[in-house]
Amino acid sequence: MDLKPFTPLRKGKVMQNSTPFGQQSESMPSPYEGVGRAFGRAMVSQLQPRMLLALLLPFAAALIVMLFFARFLWEPVADWLNLFVTQSEMMTGMEGWMAGVGLLSMTVYLVHILVFVIMVTIGSSIGLLIAAVLVMPMVVGHVARTDYPELDRRGSQVFVSSLVNSAKVVLVFIVGWVITLPLWLIPPVAVLLHIFWWAYAFTHMLRFDALVEHATRQERAQVIARRRGGGWLIGTICATINLIPLTWIVLPVFTSLVYAHHGLAALVEQRRNSPPLLSAQSDL
Repeated sequence: MDLKPFTPLRKGKVMQNSTPFGQQSESMPSPYEGVGRAFGRAMVSQLQPRMLLALLLPFAAALIVMLFFARFLWEPVADWLNLFVTQSEMMTGMEGWMAGVGLLSMTVYLVHILVFVIMVTIGSSIGLLIAAVLVMPMVVGHVARTDYPELDRRGSQVFVSSLVNSAKVVLVFIVGWVITLPLWLIPPVAVLLHIFWWAYAFTHMLRFDALVEHATRQERAQVIARRRGGGWLIGTICATINLIPLTWIVLPVFTSLVYAHHGLAALVEQRRNSPPLLSAQSDL
């Protein structure tokens, strides 16, 4: 009887289909991948003449809103805040302590500081809305043409989708900001709230607009899910920069450029790694 040598087919098959640990980590990229590269490319793009001109529209919109606020809304909002502050037990106790040690009242200064912060926040949010709806298509078109010319446009209902998403984000931003307004009386919490709400606005608005023109709905959902951490990191960094006075003049367009580079690069990578089914079926 001839006995054939034993061949471990099952084991060989398992060994053939197994993937080394290093390759698995490459197939699942970090959600923070490409953030630094996006900031670097955004700085280069921002210095180009077309993007320097793009700064004017959101800046003009924010300036008009703030001038309107200062002319017609400053006194009513200051009166409302003054009433709110004087009825606050915490502020009443603080005022009594300051009077007891011979210090001047801080209510008047605090009220006007808060009114100024409200005015700048509303103006900046309107500027961000203008940047998302009107300037972002210009930004994405410029970035796609100069850095990603091979990327096809597969989005649908671009303007309507962008407008609806931007309006929803601005509404949540303003309502949330107003609801948490009493917490702004605590300085450390005020800084954290500023960073959180602006990070929310940047992330949910500009991350969406960076992809809406070129990605299908499914592609957009996949890119956002895979790079969610990076999107929030960009928003948090830009929200922290927004603490610096007058940065709101350039921040809407610059942040749009960062999200455009980050989102389009991720979309290019996704299409490269997972080609569409149509091209695979045409080869059959």
